[in-house]
Amino acid sequence: MISNIVQQFSIVLAIGIGYSYDRLTEIGAAGLLRDVGIGKIPADLFHKNIESLSRSEQKIVEAHSEFGYRAILESDHSLENLAICTLQHHERMDGTGYLNQLHEKQIEPCARIIAIINTY
Repeated sequence: MISNIVQQFSIVLAIGIGYSYDRLTEIGAAGLLRDVGIGKIPADLFHKNIESLSRSEQKIVEAHSEFGYRAILESDHSLENLAICTLQHHERMDGTGYLNQLHEKQIEPCARIIAIINTY
């Protein structure tokens, strides 16, 4: 359910920005698939309160973005931009996000939209 909400709100934001139909489709897919890698995270860690995770446990949970990236690319290499949106959806403009602490223009615009809606 939450994935559908992120998908729908991401599309609405992208429409407001003026994205093309092709980009809207990609952003919608990224909103839906952004957390596809969570299936690779041990359930006991995923259900823990984020504040109670050790740094090593937090790194494991954060890896869901990379797992999703790999899963999408393995399914279809032509979906590289979608995979990058999935990989970067926890990056923040000021470099405080994860996995790679990217800044501003280093972050794919699609991932920026997903990040905004996912946080909201």
